Amino acid sequence: MSKLVVNVEPLLYWPGQGQCAVNLVRWNQASDPSYSCGTPSQTMSHIVNDCPNIKFPGGLSALHLADEEAIAWLSIQSIC
Repeated sequence: MSKLVVNVEPLLYWPGQGQCAVNLVRWNQASDPSYSCGTPSQTMSHIVNDCPNIKFPGGLSALHLADEEAIAWLSIQSIC
């Protein structure tokens, strides 16, 4: 079985879209850009690469593989 390779970087970073706290503040949907892990600014990059609560193992480069683990992780996040 061949793997489907999807480049998710444009979805997460290029347009800067996603339901992270920083964007919700920008869109006047929230007033606090921080996150429960203690970061003062929850960005899409923080969610994928750095957050001790929900980061994806292997970061963005592993997420780009769009394997079953990546798809499962994306499906449980409230960022897309």
